[in-house]
Order: sequence, then structure tokens, then C-alpha cells
Amino acid sequence: MITRIVLLPVNKEKLNEFELLFDRIKPSILSFEGCLSLNLLKEISDTATIVNRFTYSKWRTEAALQNYLQSPFFLKTWPQVKLCLQTKAQAWTLQGVN
Repeated sequence: MITRIVLLPVNKEKLNEFELLFDRIKPSILSFEGCLSLNLLKEISDTATIVNRFTYSKWRTEAALQNYLQSPFFLKTWPQVKLCLQTKAQAWTLQGVN
């Protein structure tokens, strides 16, 4: 199992739009083979013009994640997400050590 964490620096003016978009696409992401969970997290204090949101997802395998990232669904929705961002997203794919 792997964990995927994505930092999404959302433009504060587009925060509502971003969160509505996430709510709309979350069920589709969860339906991808190998996706075990998906959560949207926020920093406790959002005071700047950029508000950080994080997606935290669990995937059965790295291949399952890659299938999602190369899917027509992702290629269609990611540009919509990027329109809400102030700066470039950062992503980490992690695996437990113990």
C-alpha cells in the first residue's frame, strides 16, 4: 500500500470553487481500481491569500496510482483544479518503512 500526499496552494478567491470541484470529483476518484481512501485536509490557520489544501489518499499499489494519473478522467479534471491554484502543486508518493 502507498500513500499519496498532494499540497495544493489554492488561491483564496477560488477556495469555494476548488472545494465544490473536489466534492464533485471525489466519488469518481474513489471508484478507481486500487484507490482505498481519499481525504481533503486543510491547515488549521488559513490567513494568507494562498490557502493550503492537501489531498491524502491511499492506493493499493503504485501501478494503480499511475493508472489514475494517466487516465482520461485525471487528464480532464487536473486542468480544472490547476485554475484554482495560486502556485504549482507539490506531490509525494510514500511507502511505510516498518
